[in-house]
Amino acid sequence: DTWSAAKMSSTGRQLAEGVSAAVDPAIIPYLSRIVFPDIGSRFATDTGGAVIRRTASGGRLPIVDIYFENRQNALAFARQYPQEVTVKVYPSKTRYKYAKGAPPAYGTA
Repeated sequence: DTWSAAKMSSTGRQLAEGVSAAVDPAIIPYLSRIVFPDIGSRFATDTGGAVIRRTASGGRLPIVDIYFENRQNALAFARQYPQEVTVKVYPSKTRYKYAKGAPPAYGTA
């Protein structure tokens, strides 16, 4: 879609590999820092229908979809790390406010 092609998240922030993740904001608030075992932190800056519907887990578990620049990087990651992990979530100290084209507020969690 247009947002993905422009590497823009649904919150209007730039998507970046090693930084961005899509979440269900009803479960993990936007701009929260999500800590994954073995790979470090990502920030909740995006969402999507498949994430909200929990498609990847067959509806069983909440989904955190880590952003990758390309399919090759995503597949390499998927081969190296388990698909199901327990994460720690640290809600942002900054109140989320949608602003198209707003500068990222990474690091405020």
